[in-house]
Amino acid sequence: MIYFDIDGVLRDLVTPIFGSKQDVLWNAKKDGKSIIEIIESDLHILEDAPPFDYIYIALECEEICFLSHQPEHWRFHTDKWLDKYFPDRMTRNVCYVDSVNLKIGYIEDGDILIEDYPYFNNEDYSKIILVDRSYNKNVDVPVRVYSPKELCKILSDYKKGTRVCKKL
Repeated sequence: MIYFDIDGVLRDLVTPIFGSKQDVLWNAKKDGKSIIEIIESDLHILEDAPPFDYIYIALECEEICFLSHQPEHWRFHTDKWLDKYFPDRMTRNVCYVDSVNLKIGYIEDGDILIEDYPYFNNEDYSKIILVDRSYNKNVDVPVRVYSPKELCKILSDYKKGTRVCKKL
């Protein structure tokens, strides 16, 4: 099974806050407020945020699976965002976890998680394809991708020759 994290991989929460697509550090602030504090003051950011280009890879998957750490009160807004970009609920599975470190326990042998998070407790990235961001450059991982095309090639290899991405 291929799982996609949402924020930082598919959904761009930085552009609505900072005004342009940029790769900011994990603890970036605007007007003295963290990204989380800004979102908490306007949860519609979660619905209106634009996608990153990696969304096109997820859209090409036969079965779309998401594994995301979201505060419970964000999930409704995240579901609305998913409805906008992935309208066919029959082909999409969403699993929300209450702690980001629970993601590692959720994925099984043979599964892959496309992720951007740099601080997993056990540092086990053997089941993770890390999307390169400025805040995760210090993490030593077996697989890091720098573009959607690169992710497409890796996923095609993972699926043992089956072409995962048709358009890239």
